[in-house]
Amino acid sequence: MKGQFRHNAATLRPLQLLYFFPDDERNRALLEGKITGTIRTKPVLDLGDVFLAEPLGCCFQIRERSRESVKEIVDRHYKDMGYETREEALADWRRFHPYIGDRLNYPAWYYKFQGVRP
Repeated sequence: MKGQFRHNAATLRPLQLLYFFPDDERNRALLEGKITGTIRTKPVLDLGDVFLAEPLGCCFQIRERSRESVKEIVDRHYKDMGYETREEALADWRRFHPYIGDRLNYPAWYYKFQGVRP
């Protein structure tokens, strides 16, 4: 209904939307649980928050959260983010964040998540 929010039952806060991949292969990997982490430029979620992954419409809960440089996150978590290599992860980072580009010391947030039923 117009004007109503979906809420995180644990915190009664509005459910956050996080936008994911523009390609079907990566979206399928997210749905299959092969992707369990994401890197973000801002602290958009807290530990335990539930978010809705768009364009998939599936819910996930934050299990871990850390603030590190892009390089540290990619070095430690590229496989959780669904990449075979660090270089592949960095190529996507540059594609989605051209304004940051090669500044790998840029501070970012890493979120590890797990699928939950809505």
